[in-house]
Parts: sequence; structure tokens; C-alpha cells
Amino acid sequence: MDLGLRLEQTWLDADMKRKFKTVSSKYSDEHDSFQVLPKASLNYLTEKGILYASFSKGYQSGGASYNFAFSDESLLYDDEETYNYELGFKRSFQSGKYKLSGALFYVDMKDKQVSQVVPGEMGNMKIDNAAKAHSYGAELSFDAVVTSELRLFASAGVTKAETDDWMYTEYSMITGQETTYDYSGKELPYVPEYSISAGFAYHSRYGIFWNSDVVFNGAYYHDGANMLKEDAYSIVNSKIGYESDRYTVSLWCDNLFNERYYEGSSMMRAVAVVEDSAPRTYGISLDYRF
Repeated sequence: MDLGLRLEQTWLDADMKRKFKTVSSKYSDEHDSFQVLPKASLNYLTEKGILYASFSKGYQSGGASYNFAFSDESLLYDDEETYNYELGFKRSFQSGKYKLSGALFYVDMKDKQVSQVVPGEMGNMKIDNAAKAHSYGAELSFDAVVTSELRLFASAGVTKAETDDWMYTEYSMITGQETTYDYSGKELPYVPEYSISAGFAYHSRYGIFWNSDVVFNGAYYHDGANMLKEDAYSIVNSKIGYESDRYTVSLWCDNLFNERYYEGSSMMRAVAVVEDSAPRTYGISLDYRF
């Protein structure tokens, strides 16, 4: 059994001034937090692996939304607290050549920090606190050293993440009006329902190497209202080259098949405004070690 405890104290003071047309605004706020972060795990060891159960509390410090505040209260967002429960295993075979691991997890979140694209401000993200949220799922990964020159790897995961209690307030700089929406029970933005990855790494004794991987991401939403849905997509990346003791030269390509998807999306006057993903990108790299 392993036990641990960490204590953290943070202080944050923020001041903001803004002028929009003829209207000037000034906001200020402060945030102090003291976090007690326990951790505990119970492990059962065997000759070839481990079974474990763990609990931990984590947090992500609060901060300031300088560009999108419309009152003292909206200037800062609070700490996000997470209570993490996990049950899993790790197993090795053939003297460590093959490794398999898996886990079931549940995460209870308080004041979940959610990134939202600001309507009409494409590319600008505002962080807001959802009062309560949770996620649960499973993960499985496999790693195999097939030969001294070839390694294969794969992983898969499924996740369900949704809000339990979230009242979201949106402010229009044009009308000066506030609108509140109830997003309770909605799926959390930017959390794919599943993810799968697989690939290989080849490195010959003569210095020639070739690495490739493919990543499948399931559908997810861009917004807390769950109106802007991103369909599932896959990305293939590859790199081939030569490496010596002094230098490495490689030809690489990201998004090999030029998969199209949206990095971000928001609603503006009942019209969806989107930001395209990075296209196929390729190049040649040369590294020299002195």
C-alpha cells in the first residue's frame, strides 16, 4: 500500500481595463485557495505483473479570462478539483518483450474548467467553470518488441464525460445583455467518445529508421450546448530517415491522407463558424550533434 499527501496554497489577483467604442470597463478580483491532495493505492504484485486500485485527488489552479470578462465575478474562474478512482493491471510476457495494461476509471469533477469558443471570436477560447461533472471509461494498451529492430504498439480507450450541474452565462458586447443557459446533462466539449491508436517503430542496425502511427478519434462536441458535433476522424503520421552518431536526416509527413476535420467551431448569429484542421504537412529535417 502506498499513501501520500500534498498541500498547496495559491494566490491570484487580477485587474483588467477595457474600452469598447465609447464604453470603458474596469474589473478586478482575487482568488485564494488551499488544497489538500491525498493519494492512496493498493497493489498486488506477481512475478509477471501487478493488479492495483488507486484513489487520488487532483486539481487545476484557477485563472483569469482577461479578454472576455463582463463583471468582477466573471474575471476569474475557480480551481477545478478531481477525485480519481482507478482499477487496473499491468502484465508482461516473454521476459518483458510483450506488455499489456488496462484500467477502468471514474472521475468525479467539481468546478470543471471547460474551454468554450467565444461566439463571434473564432480561435479565442474562454474558460468557464461547470459546477459538477463526471467521466468514466476504460483503457487498454499493448506494446511488443518483435525483434531487436521492430516495435509494435497499440492502445484503445472509451470515455463518457458529461456535466451534472452547469449554468452557463454568455455576455454580448454588442447588446450588453447576459443570457443564461442550463447545460446540465450535456456532454463535456472536446472529449471523444473513443480513441484508438496503433503504430510501429523500425530502426535497423545500419541506422535506417521508419516510424508510423494512426490515430482514430471518435465523435465529440465543440460546445457546451452540444449543438456543434465533430464526426469521427483518423490521422496518419509517418517519418523515415537515417541516423548516425553525429546527425539525423528524416523525411516526415503529418496527416498523410489530408484528413479534414474542424479544430474549433462556434455559433454566430445562427451560423456555424469553423476553424479548419491543419492540412497534410511534410518536410525534411536535419539534426547535427556536436
